[in-house]
Amino acid sequence: ETFSDSGHFKLAPLMGTESQSEGDSGDSLQLELRDQQLTTRQYGGFFPWVGASYRLQVHHGAKPLQWLNRLTQRLLLLDTLILSEDGGFQRPNESEPLFPKGGISLKWRWDPKGCRIIIDFWKDGQLLDWRWDELSPSEELRFPSLVPDWRGIGHVGSKSFSYDMLSLDAENWHSDAESPRELKSEAEDQSAVTN
Repeated sequence: ETFSDSGHFKLAPLMGTESQSEGDSGDSLQLELRDQQLTTRQYGGFFPWVGASYRLQVHHGAKPLQWLNRLTQRLLLLDTLILSEDGGFQRPNESEPLFPKGGISLKWRWDPKGCRIIIDFWKDGQLLDWRWDELSPSEELRFPSLVPDWRGIGHVGSKSFSYDMLSLDAENWHSDAESPRELKSEAEDQSAVTN
């Protein structure tokens, strides 16, 4: 990692910076490759983001999928979560896995070619090839976090929705810290009183 002029850490080249285009003709090829790789998939692993707490934020929008996934997030109490070393998920400060629930299981894996995390959805031991998520890392780390935020795209058949997984360390620090603008305003007020 390196430090940028903007005061943020930049991720090492392993994380990648190229964006993926959505809805291209490679979608069917991606599904074929996913089927071929099914027997060689390795979930989880030891990465910097394993064990880090994240806040899930499904974007607001008029799309039915955006609304439905915000509702699901609230019903399953998925405001904060951790990616486990075994490829599963859990809540911060808890040891029990979040899944399976109702026969549905979610497993994450690192895709080094795409420089992203893929979340596969399983139902009763069968891969749901029509339902998967991809998480792309932010290019820079937010202070004081040592892990990236993630931009998520959830795929449901031919439809998609967007969400973010935000580093809880950075979220808590930024919400607790006073903004430089507020500090400047207070300093100006104090100066006006003393003059």
